[in-house]
Amino acid sequence: MLSQALQSLKNYKEFYPDLNYVEYDKITDALRGLATSEIDVLTGNLVFLNYVINENFIPGLEVIGQDYLKKWKMRVIILAF
Repeated sequence: MLSQALQSLKNYKEFYPDLNYVEYDKITDALRGLATSEIDVLTGNLVFLNYVINENFIPGLEVIGQDYLKKWKMRVIILAF
């Protein structure tokens, strides 16, 4: 899962170089950062993120879009608070 996450980050930086990227050591920290408006959006696998959100009782997040990175054959969801 980590290598896929690193590849996703690399892909987004390539496609959207003007955005400010924040990296977290744990997905729960990233989700809490999103829930507290420390960051604006988070991308990832819907099933995995939904599981982590529910297991850690992180409220208020919603799916605001989907993206398919054709070159890398990856579908990601975009979450926001």
